[in-house]
Amino acid sequence: WVDAVAVDVVPNGPAAAAGLRAGDVITAVRLKGADGSAGEWRDIKPHQWGFIDAAFQTVPPYELELKLKRGDETLEATVKGAPDAAHG
Repeated sequence: WVDAVAVDVVPNGPAAAAGLRAGDVITAVRLKGADGSAGEWRDIKPHQWGFIDAAFQTVPPYELELKLKRGDETLEATVKGAPDAAHG
C-alpha cells in the first residue's frame, strides 16, 4: 500500500510550494470541487493515500487541502496540482 507520509518533497514542486516537508504525516484531506467549492474533510488512515492520490489526479481543479502532523504540530496546507513535465 501507499503510506500517507511525505517521504520526499521535490524542490519547487506543488508539495514544496504548499510547505510540506519530508516526514509530514497526512491525517485528513479535503478535495476541491470543479466549481472551486471545498468538500468535506475526510480523515484518512495511513494506508489510504493511494485512493486520495488517484482522486487528486482525476478530479479538476487538481487542488486539495491537507491536515498534517509535523512532530507535535497539526498544520493545514493546500496543494495545487501542476502538469507533469514528462507527460506534457
